[in-house]
Amino acid sequence: HNVTSMHSMFSGCVALENLDLSGFDTRYVSDMALMFERCDSLQNINLSGFDTHNVKNMSRMFFGCKSLQTVDLSGFNTSNCENMSFMFAESGISQVDLSSFSTESVAHLSGYYGFEMLTGMFEGCKNLKALDISSFAGAKYSPGMFLGCINLRKIKLFPPKNSEFGNYTDAGNDLSGLFA
Repeated sequence: HNVTSMHSMFSGCVALENLDLSGFDTRYVSDMALMFERCDSLQNINLSGFDTHNVKNMSRMFFGCKSLQTVDLSGFNTSNCENMSFMFAESGISQVDLSSFSTESVAHLSGYYGFEMLTGMFEGCKNLKALDISSFAGAKYSPGMFLGCINLRKIKLFPPKNSEFGNYTDAGNDLSGLFA
């Protein structure tokens, strides 16, 4: 009952359509990387009871969940999360509320492992049309964060910290590095 890793727990469950994990005790979990990776048919997921305050790795958590259009992460505490790279990449996500997300720990480690901890976070999310990541204050814009997001038309950005792409705002500056 003191589970610390859920790494790849449901990875590759291609026929899984609905999942209710609201009763899971996740207070000791530090690794949720690849947790739902390639759950191609997953359409509904309830994570409302998740305690994520100890989670350090959410990399590729929803990677390849092509049928998942929305997921409620409003209760997620990401203040200790160090890696969110490719978290939603290649998924069917069309909307996601990340207003509760903190990237303090991501900002601290960016570049430490040779890549940015937000790299490819939404890569290939073809259904994503609008996104508010203004709560990501202090993080660095990461290469390919929105690569392949062909329908993404509106982004509310965060104030960057030492961004290699410059000091971007909502004023229409060139964001091409985020899409490449």
